[in-house]
Order: sequence, then C-alpha cells, then structure tokens
Amino acid sequence: MENIFLEAYDVFKIYPSSGGKIYTDFLQNNKRYSITRCYYNIVIDNVFLTYSHLLLYEECLYILHSQNKLIKGNFSFSIKKSELAKKFKTDITKSAIDTIKRLNELEQVKIRIFVKDKIEKELNIIEYISVKNSDKYGDIPDEIQVRLNAEFVKLYRCAYLDKIEYLNEFSQEQGGFVRYFMQHELDAGVKTSAVLDKMGVFEYVPFGRKKRFEHEIANLSFFYKNERHFVKDGYVLSGDNNGKFAKNQNAFIMLYNIIYEQASKNYTKNIVLDENNLVEYYKRFGMFSSAQSVFKSLNNLELMLNRSIQNDELDIEYFSRFFESIVCKKGSNLKVFIELNQKGFEHIISRRANLDAWDIDAAEYGISTYPKNVSCVVN
Repeated sequence: MENIFLEAYDVFKIYPSSGGKIYTDFLQNNKRYSITRCYYNIVIDNVFLTYSHLLLYEECLYILHSQNKLIKGNFSFSIKKSELAKKFKTDITKSAIDTIKRLNELEQVKIRIFVKDKIEKELNIIEYISVKNSDKYGDIPDEIQVRLNAEFVKLYRCAYLDKIEYLNEFSQEQGGFVRYFMQHELDAGVKTSAVLDKMGVFEYVPFGRKKRFEHEIANLSFFYKNERHFVKDGYVLSGDNNGKFAKNQNAFIMLYNIIYEQASKNYTKNIVLDENNLVEYYKRFGMFSSAQSVFKSLNNLELMLNRSIQNDELDIEYFSRFFESIVCKKGSNLKVFIELNQKGFEHIISRRANLDAWDIDAAEYGISTYPKNVSCVVN
C-alpha cells in the first residue's frame, strides 16, 4: 500500500449532488462511483461525497492537528454539541442535527481500493461517532466523540494542514483549485487550464456551471509561501514574478523543454538560448537580470534532472553534471551558449532525465507519486 495515496479531488467532488454526469451515474449505479489512478481503482459506495464533505473531514483533521494529535497517531477527539454548527459550517450543515447526519455519512461511506481487480483495502472515513442521527437537538448528548479511520488518514495527502481554516474562506471552485496548487507545491507561472485538467473537474461538473467555474478561477487571488498569487491571462502569477524565476520550477521546466527541443531536433550538444526561443519564457517569467541569474536557473535545473534519475529504492543518492560549459554573452540581447556533456546529452534526448514529476502538463503528473509523498500524519 506504500505507493497508494488519496487526494482531496479523488474522493470528494467539487459540486453538490444536484446534477452532472458523475452524480447521475452514481444514482444509476446503485449509489457508486469510481476513480482510476495509475494501477489502482478507488470505488466509493453509499454516499456521494461533495466538497462540503471535504470541508467536514478536513476540519476534523484540523482539530487533531491543532491539538497535536495527528503527529502522535491519535485520531480521536471530542466536541461539544454547542460547537457543532459553528465548527462544521458548510452549505449542508446549518445546524447541529445536520452536522451529526453528515458526520455519520462519513462513517457510512465505503471506500474500496482495487489493485489488479482485487480489493486491496476497504475502509470508511470516520471509524466511530458516538451518536447516530437525531431529529431533535435535545436528543444529542452534550459531548460527541469522533474517531477518524487511521488507514484513511495515512493514505490521505494534505500538505496544507495549517491553512485549512484559510482555505475554507474560498468558494468551492476556488478552494478546490488552491488546495490542488498547495498540495502539489506548484509555482507561479503554471497554466490554470493544466491544473483544472489534472483535477478532472470538467469531466463531471454540470455543463451549466462550467462558466461559473471558469469565472471564479479567472478572479482568483490567494496567499501562498508568504506571497500573493493571482490569475491573469490563464496563468497563476505571483505578486512579484520578475527576479524570482531562479527558484521557480515552472521556469526550469520551460528551459528544459527549450534545451530538449534543440538537442533532439538537431542531435547536438551545443544549445543556444536567445531572444527568439526565450520569447515565451520572458512573457511568463520576465527577462534574466544578469548572467548570474542564468547560472542559478541552470544549476537548479541540473539539480532537478539529477533528482529525476535517482532510484528511490537505493540508500544512496548522487549528482552528475549535465552541462560541460555555460557561457553568457551579455548586452541588451542576452545569449546563452550551453554545451552538454556526453552523459547529459544521452540522458536528455532519451528522456531518461526529465522533469515530468514536476510538470503539470506531463501525462503522468498527479497520477503516480509526486515528489512530496507524505501523509498528513507525518506532515
């Protein structure tokens, strides 16, 4: 099970159960829907899990995180009934009675993970809740005990535990998008369409609400890593894009693609970066401020290329040079002359070394394990 993991957009769907293909299929398929990931399938029975259910579950995680219980492997907490509606405030939990009902749904849901058509795991989200559904507020005890399913917590990826309350302030469209952005530790410069494609939301969002979704994302603004991020012209940008690209993974990916294109097209070790092939790069990330900024960017690119060829099963890690030399011709029209060494040339044109693990446009991105592979138990 070490290579199996779950994310927010896997089991929880952005829109409420009021329409759309996946909900229709759920009703017609004995209250069941499924998601395919790489070599395993996730099948959800009994309950259609919406974005509001996601808010409930992540609030449970936040309670445990704030009490320092997650890190200790303690997944139980108590909550007073007077706090239920306030703590778990969503569009489907407007009262304590509603909240109890929805928490019970997280206990009733059945999630099965199939590997090669055989059940590898069968679990729910909440393992135990001390009170069942009630029609009267007075029938709810003063204090409720909840215990999350330990296996689900360990499989669930959540790199934004300390930001959950901040994320809950966004609409479901924006909140889902920002969660994916933070979960995958994306950088400014990424295309919004690429994020939405990997989230798969347009595969099931009701047709009439796609425009609203696009509008919400087009007007998105959020803070991440102490910087304001915002959407403009189809890209997520940061408050000060210029000068920061020496640390931007998307900038490295674009540089790599330019280098790969030249090397594979002309079968040459000699690469030239100039105003002609960097025009799109400059539009997204700004111009290089100096030769030193070029060297820093290419050095970071080299580090990522090395990371891509490591074998995680070995207890060693190594570093190999890809560039024999880098020379910059300074001036108003900066030119960069790169000479690949033989090993670097072979690794790049064969794509043995690549940045697919970081490139959201890559076909396999987000389907298999990505660099930050930790569960929220140890995050």
